[in-house]
Amino acid sequence: MLILEAADILNFVSYSPRRIRRIDTAAVLFVLLIIVVSQSLMKAGAEAPSRWVFGLNGFLAAAYFLFLLRGAVWALLLRRRPVSRVYPFLSLAYPLVLVSGMLFFGESMTPGKLIGTVLIATGSVLIADKGRRE
Repeated sequence: MLILEAADILNFVSYSPRRIRRIDTAAVLFVLLIIVVSQSLMKAGAEAPSRWVFGLNGFLAAAYFLFLLRGAVWALLLRRRPVSRVYPFLSLAYPLVLVSGMLFFGESMTPGKLIGTVLIATGSVLIADKGRRE
Protein backbone atom coordinates (compact mmCIF):
# COMPACT_ATOMS: atom_id res chain seq x y z
CA MET A 1 0.00 0.00 0.00
CA LEU A 2 2.83 2.42 0.86
CA ILE A 3 4.50 1.80 -2.52
CA LEU A 4 1.22 2.50 -4.29
CA GLU A 5 0.79 5.77 -2.37
CA ALA A 6 4.34 6.86 -3.20
CA ALA A 7 3.67 6.12 -6.88
CA ASP A 8 0.45 8.14 -6.67
CA ILE A 9 2.32 11.10 -5.21
CA LEU A 10 4.72 11.05 -8.14
CA ASN A 11 1.79 10.83 -10.56
CA PHE A 12 -0.14 14.03 -9.83
CA VAL A 13 -2.53 13.60 -12.76
CA SER A 14 -5.50 12.30 -10.78
CA TYR A 15 -5.26 14.86 -7.96
CA SER A 16 -7.20 18.08 -7.71
CA PRO A 17 -5.26 21.38 -7.82
CA ARG A 18 -6.00 21.91 -4.12
CA ARG A 19 -4.54 18.54 -3.16
CA ILE A 20 -1.48 19.17 -5.33
CA ARG A 21 -0.91 22.48 -3.48
CA ARG A 22 -1.10 20.64 -0.15
CA ILE A 23 1.42 18.05 -1.34
CA ASP A 24 3.72 20.80 -2.62
CA THR A 25 3.44 22.67 0.68
CA ALA A 26 4.24 19.49 2.57
CA ALA A 27 7.24 18.92 0.30
CA VAL A 28 8.58 22.44 0.98
CA LEU A 29 8.13 21.94 4.73
CA PHE A 30 9.83 18.56 4.50
CA VAL A 31 12.79 20.12 2.67
CA LEU A 32 13.01 22.80 5.39
CA LEU A 33 12.97 20.13 8.08
CA ILE A 34 15.72 18.20 6.30
CA ILE A 35 17.84 21.36 6.03
CA VAL A 36 17.53 22.12 9.75
CA VAL A 37 18.22 18.55 10.85
CA SER A 38 21.12 18.06 8.42
CA GLN A 39 22.77 21.33 9.46
CA SER A 40 22.44 20.33 13.11
CA LEU A 41 23.95 16.93 12.35
CA MET A 42 26.74 18.59 10.40
CA LYS A 43 27.57 20.82 13.38
CA ALA A 44 27.48 17.85 15.78
CA GLY A 45 29.65 15.85 13.40
CA ALA A 46 32.17 18.65 13.05
CA GLU A 47 32.61 18.71 16.82
CA ALA A 48 32.65 14.92 17.28
CA PRO A 49 35.77 12.80 16.84
CA SER A 50 36.21 11.12 13.47
CA ARG A 51 35.86 7.36 13.67
CA TRP A 52 35.60 6.43 10.00
CA VAL A 53 37.67 6.98 6.88
CA PHE A 54 37.94 10.45 5.33
CA GLY A 55 37.26 12.06 8.71
CA LEU A 56 33.64 10.94 8.78
CA ASN A 57 31.58 9.95 11.76
CA GLY A 58 27.95 8.91 12.18
CA PHE A 59 26.68 12.48 12.42
CA LEU A 60 28.40 13.55 9.21
CA ALA A 61 27.29 10.42 7.34
CA ALA A 62 23.67 11.05 8.38
CA ALA A 63 23.96 14.72 7.36
CA TYR A 64 25.29 13.80 3.90
CA PHE A 65 22.51 11.26 3.44
CA LEU A 66 19.92 13.92 4.32
CA PHE A 67 21.53 16.33 1.83
CA LEU A 68 21.01 13.71 -0.89
CA LEU A 69 17.42 13.12 0.21
CA ARG A 70 16.76 16.86 0.21
CA GLY A 71 18.09 17.11 -3.33
CA ALA A 72 15.78 14.35 -4.52
CA VAL A 73 12.68 15.85 -2.88
CA TRP A 74 13.64 19.30 -4.16
CA ALA A 75 13.99 18.01 -7.74
CA LEU A 76 10.53 16.43 -7.55
CA LEU A 77 9.11 19.68 -6.22
CA LEU A 78 10.71 21.71 -9.00
CA ARG A 79 9.01 19.48 -11.53
CA ARG A 80 5.70 20.79 -10.17
CA ARG A 81 6.36 24.44 -9.35
CA PRO A 82 8.45 27.30 -10.74
CA VAL A 83 11.75 27.78 -8.95
CA SER A 84 10.97 31.49 -8.50
CA ARG A 85 7.90 30.51 -6.48
CA VAL A 86 9.32 27.86 -4.15
CA TYR A 87 12.95 28.91 -3.69
CA PRO A 88 12.22 31.91 -1.44
CA PHE A 89 10.70 29.56 1.11
CA LEU A 90 14.11 27.96 1.62
CA SER A 91 15.19 31.22 3.25
CA LEU A 92 12.96 30.24 6.15
CA ALA A 93 15.72 27.77 7.01
CA TYR A 94 17.85 30.66 8.34
CA PRO A 95 15.73 31.41 11.40
CA LEU A 96 15.06 27.71 11.97
CA VAL A 97 18.78 26.86 11.92
CA LEU A 98 19.46 29.84 14.18
CA VAL A 99 16.98 28.51 16.75
CA SER A 100 18.42 25.01 16.39
CA GLY A 101 21.89 26.37 17.13
CA MET A 102 20.61 28.11 20.21
CA LEU A 103 18.71 25.07 21.50
CA PHE A 104 21.18 22.30 20.79
CA PHE A 105 24.60 23.98 20.70
CA GLY A 106 24.27 26.88 23.12
CA GLU A 107 24.86 29.50 20.44
CA SER A 108 23.88 33.04 21.29
CA MET A 109 21.31 35.35 19.74
CA THR A 110 22.79 38.74 19.00
CA PRO A 111 20.94 41.82 17.76
CA GLY A 112 22.76 41.51 14.45
CA LYS A 113 21.65 37.89 13.97
CA LEU A 114 18.09 38.80 14.86
CA ILE A 115 17.93 41.80 12.52
CA GLY A 116 19.59 39.88 9.68
CA THR A 117 17.22 36.97 10.08
CA VAL A 118 14.18 39.23 10.09
CA LEU A 119 15.41 40.98 6.94
CA ILE A 120 15.98 37.68 5.15
CA ALA A 121 12.58 36.30 6.14
CA THR A 122 10.83 39.54 5.17
CA GLY A 123 12.56 39.57 1.80
CA SER A 124 11.55 35.97 1.20
CA VAL A 125 7.91 36.73 1.91
CA LEU A 126 7.98 39.73 -0.43
CA ILE A 127 9.58 37.72 -3.23
CA ALA A 128 7.17 34.80 -2.82
CA ASP A 129 4.17 37.13 -2.74
CA LYS A 130 5.29 38.91 -5.91
CA GLY A 131 5.72 35.54 -7.63
CA ARG A 132 2.14 34.61 -6.71
CA ARG A 133 0.68 37.79 -8.24
CA GLU A 134 2.57 37.48 -11.53
